[in-house]
Amino acid sequence: VAPMLLLTLDTCLQACSAAVYDMESKKLLASRRELMDRGHAEVLPVMVEDVLKASGVKPRDLARIAVTVGPGTFTGIRIGLALAQGLALPRAMPLLGLGTLTATAAPVLPYGRPVTVCHQAGATGKFYVQQFNAAGDAVSDVTLAAIEDITVPPDAILVGTGSRALAMDQQRMPQFDLPDAAAFAAFASTLPITAKPRLNYIRPPDAKKPQAKMPSIRISRVGADAAHVLATLHAAGFPQGWSAAAIAEMLSVPGTLALAVDRDGHTAGMVMARAIGEESEILTFATLPRFRRQGLARQLLSGLEMYLSSLAVNVIHLEVASDNVAAIALYESSQFQRSGLRKRYYASGADAIVMQRKLP
Repeated sequence: VAPMLLLTLDTCLQACSAAVYDMESKKLLASRRELMDRGHAEVLPVMVEDVLKASGVKPRDLARIAVTVGPGTFTGIRIGLALAQGLALPRAMPLLGLGTLTATAAPVLPYGRPVTVCHQAGATGKFYVQQFNAAGDAVSDVTLAAIEDITVPPDAILVGTGSRALAMDQQRMPQFDLPDAAAFAAFASTLPITAKPRLNYIRPPDAKKPQAKMPSIRISRVGADAAHVLATLHAAGFPQGWSAAAIAEMLSVPGTLALAVDRDGHTAGMVMARAIGEESEILTFATLPRFRRQGLARQLLSGLEMYLSSLAVNVIHLEVASDNVAAIALYESSQFQRSGLRKRYYASGADAIVMQRKLP
C-alpha cells in the first residue's frame, strides 16, 4: 500500500519552506526552510526537489498538497499556489489552501491556551490579526486592524511578525513568528479537502519602491566559435556534458541555434534548439549554479520564444526528466503543456515528460 504523503509549501511572508509528511505514521520525512524577502520563485522549486529526494519519493507518490494562500506578500502567495497547482492538477491530486495566520498558529495550538496571531500588513502600519481559543478553533476571521484595536486574552500565546508591537513579551513565542511548512504539516494533514484554494489578499498591494541598480542582462545568439563556452555551461547542468566538438558539429546543422544569457559581463546560461519549418525542439537548457534562482532561465526561455517567433515557428517541443521539479515548474509556468510520456527514457531511470507550447 502506497504511503499517504503530504507536501506542504509556504512562500507568504519573509521565508520559504517545503516539507514532506507521512500522514499514516505521523512523521516528518524531510523539510527545508530559508529566510528571505524575495527570490521565492527561484528557491521554492529547488526546495521541493530537495525534500522529495530526501524523502525518497517522486511527485506522483504524493497523496495531497497543502499551501499557504495569504494574506502576505502579493508575489509570494502567488508563487506558492502556482507551483502547488503545477504539481497537483496534472495528477488530479487534492490541493488544500491554508490561511497564513492559521499556518502560523498551527504549532502552538496543541498547547491548550488561546492564541493570538498578529502579522505586520506591509507598509500600512496596520496588522493582520486572528484569534484561536484553547481548543485550537479559530474564533475570528482574519482582520486588518490598528494596534490599539487589538485585544489579547490575558493567557493567550502571541505569535507573528507583529506580535512584538503588542508589548507583551512574556506571552510571545518568537520562534513561531513565521509560518514553516514543517511546523504546520501535522495540522494540515487533519484538514478535509473542501474546495479549491483561493488567494487571500485582504488589502491592496503596496507601491513598489524603485531599485537603486538593476543587473545588466543581455541575451544573444552565438555560433560554433562559442562551443567551448557552451560545453562548460552544459557540463555544469548535466553529469555527462556535451563536448565542444559535439556542440560545434550540432550548430553546423541547418536550423540549429544557440542563445546565451550574459549577466553583468558573465555568460550565465544557454539554450540550444532546432527549428524545422513551423516546428522547433529545445535540445538542451543549462545555467551555471551560481547564477541560478535569479530568473535568468525564465528570461532565456522568453528570449528563445521571441527568436523562434521571428522565424515563423508556431510550436516548441521539449523533453524533461520527470524528477526535475525545478525545470517542470519553469516550463509549466511558461505555458508549456504536457503532451506525452516516455517511460524510463533517461539513464537514471527517470521518465521523460514530453511538453509543447504553441507560440502566438
